[in-house]
Amino acid sequence: MITQTPLPIGAQVAPDYALFLQQQDVTETFRHRLLSLTLTDNRGFTADQLVLELDDTDGQVVMPARNQVITLKLGWKGQGLVNKGKFTIDEVEHQGAPDKLTLRARSVDFRGSMNTARDRSYHDKTLGEIVNEIANRYRMGNTLAAGLAEIKISHIDQAQETDAAFITRLATMNGAVAAIKDERLLFLIPGSGQTVSGKPIAPLILQRRDGDQHYFNLADRGNYSGVRAKWQDTEHAQQQQLTVQRQNGAADNAESSNYLAGDSDNVFTLPRVYTNKEAAIRAAKAKWERIQQGSVQFSINLAMGRPELYPEMPIQVRGFKEAIDRQSWIINTVVHTLNGSGYVTKIALDVLTQRVEFAIIES
Repeated sequence: MITQTPLPIGAQVAPDYALFLQQQDVTETFRHRLLSLTLTDNRGFTADQLVLELDDTDGQVVMPARNQVITLKLGWKGQGLVNKGKFTIDEVEHQGAPDKLTLRARSVDFRGSMNTARDRSYHDKTLGEIVNEIANRYRMGNTLAAGLAEIKISHIDQAQETDAAFITRLATMNGAVAAIKDERLLFLIPGSGQTVSGKPIAPLILQRRDGDQHYFNLADRGNYSGVRAKWQDTEHAQQQQLTVQRQNGAADNAESSNYLAGDSDNVFTLPRVYTNKEAAIRAAKAKWERIQQGSVQFSINLAMGRPELYPEMPIQVRGFKEAIDRQSWIINTVVHTLNGSGYVTKIALDVLTQRVEFAIIES
């Protein structure tokens, strides 16, 4: 159905899954009771969520304890199931009639233990050193995208701020997004279309016929053409400012590039004064990318579920309006739904800003 990923000839087109509770296979126990399964895979520090609805009309379903761990594999019969990760049960709900049990579980991301406010100062550190210290505090590994670990942080304070909030702020300041996946603290370049090691991810091509429905919205409100940042020039003892905006060139001749860009006179100014020019550029680029992504909404309901899709995967679309087709996209959120009607996937897309060239104008 989806370009580049044909089903094998003669393959049985029926969804399949495997569920493990506390590492025990409970797939067959759940199979005749499962009313629906919904998995939401989020980008960044937002926890992924798994929701299971089970038929309990006979009253025989045992309510599991909270904090038990569910492991999910998802896919199609006759093909390898995709491991979707581990989820900790944090809500158990029973209602009727007819009676049903609902389990809500979230990805194992340690955010609960990160919600205690603390005071800490970092001086003359690299971003990699700070991330490593925080990860070690929670006995996690850590990985930073290429180019992030070496960023120098002259000074930053964590004053009565939770580690979760501090990590998010630290990532945003340096043009990154923080995530915790599989017990690793990750700092990624948002919208880069790259693996954490910096290798490009081949874009998936979606034809319009692959989806049942789509939704596109471009809001002019807040759609800025550039971001202005100020920084302290210690050598000359004065403030400097620069503007990051889309590079004029061949790419801008395409109607789609101009169509999604903001008005040339609409520049957003960051209120903070940064310690050096490099920090100001990183912050301005990161803000510009968030503005571009926030001004456009684009989602597609795929006719067949795709378990291998994940946030940060680059997408090219075909068969929509020309301005939409010409734009490069990246997955923000994936929602998998399996119920009596079948298995479908809905993806929410952001603009792939990392493929846009920037111009830096100093003043």
